[in-house]
Amino acid sequence: MGENTSFKKHLNLFSNYLNEGIILLDHQRRVSFINSSAKSILGIRKGRATPALETILQRKDELGGLIRRSLERGRDIINSEIAYTLKSREKKLLITVIFITVDSAQSPSLLIICNDITKLWKLHRKERELLRQLRENHVDHMESLRQIADSVAHEVRNPIASIGGYANLLLKKINLFGKEAKSVKKYLHYIRKDAERLNAIVEQTEKYSDIREIHFKKENIVTLFNEVFRYALRLAKKQGIRIEIQKEDRGQYILYIDRAKLKDSLKMLFKYTIQISEANSTLAMSLSFTPYDLEMSIDIPTEMVSEDETQFLFDPFFSSTQEPNLDLTIVHRIITLHGGIIRSERGKRNNLIFTISLPKEKRLRNP
Repeated sequence: MGENTSFKKHLNLFSNYLNEGIILLDHQRRVSFINSSAKSILGIRKGRATPALETILQRKDELGGLIRRSLERGRDIINSEIAYTLKSREKKLLITVIFITVDSAQSPSLLIICNDITKLWKLHRKERELLRQLRENHVDHMESLRQIADSVAHEVRNPIASIGGYANLLLKKINLFGKEAKSVKKYLHYIRKDAERLNAIVEQTEKYSDIREIHFKKENIVTLFNEVFRYALRLAKKQGIRIEIQKEDRGQYILYIDRAKLKDSLKMLFKYTIQISEANSTLAMSLSFTPYDLEMSIDIPTEMVSEDETQFLFDPFFSSTQEPNLDLTIVHRIITLHGGIIRSERGKRNNLIFTISLPKEKRLRNP
């Protein structure tokens, strides 16, 4: 008896050092051991007799239900997050139930490991709320920008068409200018070139302003990424860029998305990353899935984007390529409208890294 008491004392000290609640039920479902951490997590007063825990296990709450279901299923290991009310306060517990068979003639014993994750759960919930607010603020900001872009594109379109039309007309009649024809022709080419550039800007602005609604449908996101990865590989091959893709071998991952808009935005992102990549370099892409979201990253060796420019890449008409455009701004808007996040940052080798996260649960209203 003394040896058993001493063993339990040492086991209690060791298990408390791990900051985990340990409960051991014998084959007759009696509590044979419970450490101080478990008593603290479950709200059992110090000094109270161990069998008092049995009343908690029989409570009609998630903890009692989990243990009863565990006994019915008879699995080796069961993990579950549950809500637990203690003195009118809701706690979040991570419970692991492990079946231990000592004698095949007897029912298995149960080892129950309790972790109080309330603080982590509250921080996670607070983080999700802050992200939701940031996304809503971003959507409101982008909607204001869209309205401005729509108005600007409408007002600029007609003057551009007029300038370009008259420049072309004068180029056709250039012979009427005699000796001055050469210099006039040069100036007219300048006018036409700038008119074409302005027209391209207007087309980009109109494209941005047309992104008004996202129509979500249940889609297998794996097939979409396979399509855009194949597009990136073909494009990179033409530019002499290698791509290494690391992804999970998964048949499907269901998300509610606007397939066409998301596919176009990913193609624009891949096109940009290939354009700014160093010659004969290797792009590293990865795609991973969790029960909550998917994450894709692109590691780009480039000298075209400085460290100071990294934070401005998603600003309208900011570009490290030859012509400024709205491509990355459009990508940013579409990802955000899907409830996701896209980030640009510098890696350990000073590479440029894009990271996209898309959640399974949509919390955004349609703008």
